[in-house]
Amino acid sequence: MTYRENGKIDKAIELSEHVVRIRERKLAEDHPDRLASQHELAVTYRANGQIDKAIELSEHVVKIKTGKLAEDHSSRLVSQYELATTYRANGQIDKAIKLLKHVVEIKKKLTEDHPDRLASQHELAMTYRENGQIEETIKLLEHVVKIEKRKLAEDHPDRLVSQYELALTFRANGQIKEAIKLLEHVVKIEKKNLAEDHPYRIVSEKALALMYRENGQFDNAVEVETGLISETDSEWSTTDGDD
Repeated sequence: MTYRENGKIDKAIELSEHVVRIRERKLAEDHPDRLASQHELAVTYRANGQIDKAIELSEHVVKIKTGKLAEDHSSRLVSQYELATTYRANGQIDKAIKLLKHVVEIKKKLTEDHPDRLASQHELAMTYRENGQIEETIKLLEHVVKIEKRKLAEDHPDRLVSQYELALTFRANGQIKEAIKLLEHVVKIEKKNLAEDHPYRIVSEKALALMYRENGQFDNAVEVETGLISETDSEWSTTDGDD
């Protein structure tokens, strides 16, 4: 919704709740428009940190869609995916994994490089990692990265995010050399394509500096950290100049 996308969460919730109330009075429980507005409200609740409300409404939507729509219906899968991500946000990792595994299994009917299939695999991998299932995370992320390398441009945000997360998982698994090599690649691409003060670039560079230190590559770490300090100084200079 426009309000939510513009960061006007309170307005988005107010409008969504109004729409849901009207449709709940006028439309059948399984009417697509009623379910769509409930789904949208649940997503907005989650964006506003109202996780309990988001879960309650998402569970209702999934329950109705499960009874009415085919297992591979895109609307049903979207709602299940959203519920799983909300479970994850609420620390209900077992529930999130169970539901995401189901979504990933059903989406095998899609082509290997379908964005929805890759997104659900990526989300499952992240949930595995939160649950300490590092080997499962690496296996799934390596698959996602392999497919995205074939299908997406080198500087595509999705490809870079997957590579970044795989690098972090390598580190968590003690594979520091693999982690550094992959993160060096990510930083190199981001330096060519993102502004110095872009949040993604800064996060990647900070992670790389940390890994260098952990691997005893102190000169490399200092070089990256010096660049980060320069970027911060430049940002402050720009801000001061605006006063």
